[in-house]
Amino acid sequence: DFPDTNLAEALQRITGVAIDRQRGEGSTVTVRGFGADFNLITLNGRQMPTHGGLGRSFDFGDLASEGIAGVEVYKTGEASAPTGGIGASINVLTSKPLDNPGLKATLSAKGVKDQSSFTGDEWTPEIAFLVSQTFLDDTVGIAITGSFQERQSGQASGSNGNWLERDGIGIPDNGQHVNPPSDTDIVGLPQQQVYSLDEWDRKRTNGQLTLQWMPLETLTATLDYTFAELDLRHTANNVSAWFSPNGQSGNWVNENGVVSPLVYTETNNQPDFAMAAFEDASINERNSLGLNITWDPTDRLSLALDYHDSDATRNPNSRFGSSAQVGMSIFGRTLTSVDYRTELPVLTVEMAEPISPDDVVISGSVFDNYWADMSIEQLQFDGNFEFSDQINVDFGAAQTLVDNYSAASNVQRNTWGQNQTSAFGSLEDLVVPASLTGVFSELAGGDQINLNFFTVDMADLVRRAEFLQSLPESDPMYLAQASSGGDCGTGFCPSS
Repeated sequence: DFPDTNLAEALQRITGVAIDRQRGEGSTVTVRGFGADFNLITLNGRQMPTHGGLGRSFDFGDLASEGIAGVEVYKTGEASAPTGGIGASINVLTSKPLDNPGLKATLSAKGVKDQSSFTGDEWTPEIAFLVSQTFLDDTVGIAITGSFQERQSGQASGSNGNWLERDGIGIPDNGQHVNPPSDTDIVGLPQQQVYSLDEWDRKRTNGQLTLQWMPLETLTATLDYTFAELDLRHTANNVSAWFSPNGQSGNWVNENGVVSPLVYTETNNQPDFAMAAFEDASINERNSLGLNITWDPTDRLSLALDYHDSDATRNPNSRFGSSAQVGMSIFGRTLTSVDYRTELPVLTVEMAEPISPDDVVISGSVFDNYWADMSIEQLQFDGNFEFSDQINVDFGAAQTLVDNYSAASNVQRNTWGQNQTSAFGSLEDLVVPASLTGVFSELAGGDQINLNFFTVDMADLVRRAEFLQSLPESDPMYLAQASSGGDCGTGFCPSS
């Protein structure tokens, strides 16, 4: 009866447990100040693999809460609990038919309303079921659970892409600064101011089959299989401005020994006004097959043998790979300024001429693929013996074999400047006028952001780029093939 969307959001109700969110949903947990990589997550006492490839952080976003019977959180170490969790050991328990004999069946369906999406559906479905039945005087049981959840959400964000550190010598004393840094100061300079409009489509599918047999009152065998799949797709358009940076003009403040600008302005240094389209898609899959045998040979002795073979994978799920972007530029930027004194940084861009669809050209592009595969094979033996009502001893042994693999590929065209871009006018029928006016009005300073720019569907942009590359070099619309990388050989696709 978890009321929350997933297990992470349920766990945050426990004192000392905090969560990190992704796309507005609970993802990983922090316990007693220790982050996700320092907590051990088990499923029915079994260590679970991760699919990130770069750590052991477990993403609870993979598991729906409907198929879970309970969660145990051990904030301190116990002999009977698996080792490896510095912050905590968290054990997720699934439903078992012999724990609740007889015919049990539940079906739930609900709609989730999410108004954050700019283009997706406002209402999305969530369906879950559980069927459990026991036979032969409740000595044999079977339970099947399943759930499907879809959610479409969006986000508008503003951020500084990077900050550069340099000494004060690099800031010219040109009389255009207020409280300028000295030559010996450490200076933080902005590299890029970005505003992004993002869309996510998340589909989560869970299922579990559990078989139990109790030939004796003291002996129970449980065979279970757990499946979880998370299909995540992301599209976005952004607009940004890069700085040189050389500190042409600024209003500066010194905080904790680092001098950074409250207002930062550059003139005639970076001629391009940048935009980009993104499309990401990955699929995470988790499989776990386990066998557990418990036996109580006497009233004082309990024994348990448990084996499982589990794996978690992460793979690209798009012809554009795991993560892709194609940039566009309009040239003629004459002034760029960012005001950091408000809740949201306010970017002001002045162009030599008003922007027009026939001024937009293709610039750089990036196509990345990520793979991760982690498998765990674990054999555990546990026992408990009661010497007396006051003395109780836990004992056991375990062997865990972990195989972890990750890989990545990158195909990148670094044509972000004026060289090797597409011809003017080659995109005028694809781009769509857009504005940030009113998008950030709920934040202080947001009503001052009124940039006009262009959005585009990345798939259309790739098709146009490949067409322009196929033209004769004498054609004024020809796009130079800056890269022959990727499986397609044009530079506009990932490498497998």
